[in-house]
This record gives sequence, structure tokens and C-alpha cells, in this order.
Amino acid sequence: MRKVFISVFISVFIFCFLFGCNSVPTTSDRIAGSIEEGKIAFLRGEYEKSSAIFRYAVETEGSATAHYWLARSLLAEGKYQDARKEFLAVVESSDDSYIKAQALRGAADSAYFDGDYESAVEHYRELVQRYSDKVYSEEVLIRWGKSCQRAGLWDDAASVFKKLRQRAPTANEIEIAEEGLKFCSLRCFVIQVGVFENKFSAEEVLERMKKLGYNDARIEELRRGGEPVFAVWVGRFETYRSACVALSRVRGVHQVEDAIVKP
Repeated sequence: MRKVFISVFISVFIFCFLFGCNSVPTTSDRIAGSIEEGKIAFLRGEYEKSSAIFRYAVETEGSATAHYWLARSLLAEGKYQDARKEFLAVVESSDDSYIKAQALRGAADSAYFDGDYESAVEHYRELVQRYSDKVYSEEVLIRWGKSCQRAGLWDDAASVFKKLRQRAPTANEIEIAEEGLKFCSLRCFVIQVGVFENKFSAEEVLERMKKLGYNDARIEELRRGGEPVFAVWVGRFETYRSACVALSRVRGVHQVEDAIVKP
């Protein structure tokens, strides 16, 4: 009986060795598979999962591809500083000019969403100067221009919005360019408490804001979709930070939840 058991054990071992081991992927196969699995998770919106998969690939392989997809996952998660670090690693290590351009834009976007507008300005400027034929889109110009404004670089912002106005293929982008140039001439930030299609509604909100103590509240006519709209603005702030501080009071104390800082 013991001999039979030993014989069966040896047979099973030989079978597993000859056939089972052939089905185990090599290290490189596991990494490649992990990246593909990570892409699937990313496209499904499972960003925490994709970040974990790509981080493993970065640790085991360290390729520019792994860094790039990890950066995209981190950006989607809202981990902007970590995303920017990974995107810049791609810029330094990749030999593919298209991937380098995409990564540089990712670094710029990460800084923009993180509120680091000075760094965003530098990244967008480098992106446009080095890779204007690859990712030089209207969206890049819009974020670059807004970054310049929020960094207090009004002249640079005006130059960017003029480029946008020249290139803009849609009426909406032309309107964004015109509004950007308007603020560049004003050289200040405001709190927009509402935008209305008819002036009567705007005047009602204007009166409410004045009763709350905002004596500098005013109505500004803008264009949306080629039609006039009426925005109610309060305040004139020299810096974006000071406008954001005031915005917290408008939203918190006076419960104007739709208020935003412009530009």
C-alpha cells in the first residue's frame, strides 16, 4: 500500500513539473499582464485598484509605461501631488516624444487641479514650447491662461487668451477667451454669485447681496452661447487666494452655495 502511495505521489509530482509549471507565467509576463489588468480597471473607473496594479509594475519593472499609467490613475483619484511626481518621472525617462508630451500635460494638469498655479504655468509653457504639434489644444490654452491669472501673471494670461481667440474653433471657446481678456484688463478677481438669462432676476439677487452688506455688488453683462446673460459680481480682489477666503464667507455665512471665484 505504501509503495502504491509513493508511486502515485511521484507520478503527480512529475505531471505538475512537466505540465503545470509551463502554465506559470514568467516575471515579465506577470508584469505585462498586470499593466493590461490595470488599464481595464482604469477604464472601468476603478482607480484605487488600477493605482495598486500600476504601483506594483513600477516597483518591479520601473518602466516609463508603468509610471505613466500610475500617474493617470493617481490623477483620477485626486492625488495630484503624487500624480505630478509620476508624470515628471515619465518626462525624464521616456524616449517616446508623444508620451513625454502627454506626461508633461499630465504634470501641468496635476499642478492646476492642486492649486499650484505657478508650477502649472511653467509646465504648460514648456508643453507648448516643446510639443506644440502634439497636445497644443484649446483646453491647454484655457488652463494655461487661468493658471497665469491665478498666479497674478496678467500680461502672460492676456497673451495666452489672445492665442486662444485666434485658434478657437467654437463660439464657446471664443467667449472664454473674451472673458479671460476682460479680467486681464480688470486685473482683479471677483465672486460671482449667480448668472441669469434675464436682468430682472439678476437685479433681485443684486438687491439681496446689497442688503447683506455687499455694497460693491454689481451686474455684469456676459455672453453665453451667443446670447447675453447677466452675472452678479461682488468684490474686487487682488489675489486669487484672498478671493477664495472671501468666497468661504459668502458660501458659509450667507448660504450662497452657487458662488464661485472668477476668473
